[in-house]
Amino acid sequence: MSVMQIPYEPTEENRGRQATMVPGEIAVALDVDCQERYFYWTDQANGNIRRATYDGKDSRIIIAGLKSPEGIAIDWVSRNMYWTDAELDTIEVAKLDGTSRKVLVATELVNPRAIAVEPYKGRLFWSDWNRENPRIETSWMDGDYREDFVTGDLSLPNALTIDFNNEELCWGDAGTHRIECIGLEGSGRRIVYSIADYPFGLTNFGDSLYWTDWDSNELNKVNKLGGLATEMKPRPLGGNGRLYGIVAVKSTCPRATNACAQRNGGCDSLCLPTPHNGRTCACPDDNIGCQRFFFRK
Repeated sequence: MSVMQIPYEPTEENRGRQATMVPGEIAVALDVDCQERYFYWTDQANGNIRRATYDGKDSRIIIAGLKSPEGIAIDWVSRNMYWTDAELDTIEVAKLDGTSRKVLVATELVNPRAIAVEPYKGRLFWSDWNRENPRIETSWMDGDYREDFVTGDLSLPNALTIDFNNEELCWGDAGTHRIECIGLEGSGRRIVYSIADYPFGLTNFGDSLYWTDWDSNELNKVNKLGGLATEMKPRPLGGNGRLYGIVAVKSTCPRATNACAQRNGGCDSLCLPTPHNGRTCACPDDNIGCQRFFFRK
């Protein structure tokens, strides 16, 4: 029911604190809008997406009426949010204020879980727990040009994070018990850590990857190049329950721009970036009169 905030190096004197607490919710995934300094999270129990300022104030529901929202990813450049719904089996997008909701992917999904965006390259990544064919997929951020990104030697791909500095996608797999990374162009797959218990949430900062673990109920970190993992202690008061999502909050936004960064790309509604500085002006699902068009280079 709580979102906890901790420093990168917790101490007995500074363990961190509780940022928000909403009775009855299950806060699953987190991401941040580094421009306006809000954090967003999915509430699986009530089918909501909520947000609050970095200091925990102005907590409110942004989108309601979902079935089982799990992963969430914020495109801070284009001012959109993307999420997975594990019951509807969909990938959806909306503006950061919750308006202009649109389903991007609704076929051949079995249990979509984690999601990540790369606004500069116009790419979207998500994991699917499909027991018969677990995989990580990718598409353009308008949902087009969908394809498998990582297949084989996967079991329960549970978490995704993009390392913008090294241009890698990293994931945690609760079935193989591994933390792995691969280049954003699909090459150079490597194992970072091979004895994780049950990684659930994953993020990166500096030289380290951080993940939450359901079996050990610990918050761990490991160097991106590999090595021994260390448990982060101590925990803030009230932060000893099951650990779900995690996100690193950096002091500044990663340097990125795209065709949607200025004046919403000239779009009336959703501006969805695509590779090579292109964009798609898309209509929300409830807007019959909207005109959808493309502008790609």
